[in-house]
Amino acid sequence: GCSSEGFTSEDSAERNAELVGYNGKFGEYDADCWEFYEDNSGEHRWRLTASNGQNVCSANEGYSSKDSCVSNAEAHGYKG
Repeated sequence: GCSSEGFTSEDSAERNAELVGYNGKFGEYDADCWEFYEDNSGEHRWRLTASNGQNVCSANEGYSSKDSCVSNAEAHGYKG
């Protein structure tokens, strides 16, 4: 899932999110790039990369079908 370090304030967390393209709306990033791929085990995964190349979010597990992988990405803001 989408996890990072813990922050002591909401402002600190939001500033950190803005560094990787967060635009102030949950699940929406500026100039984001969603990538779907197969890992070395042949399972489907996704990752979201911000315009500055930082990894914003990624699947924390592999999926046996691409449809299941896409459904999980949609739960994290992917809109197709």
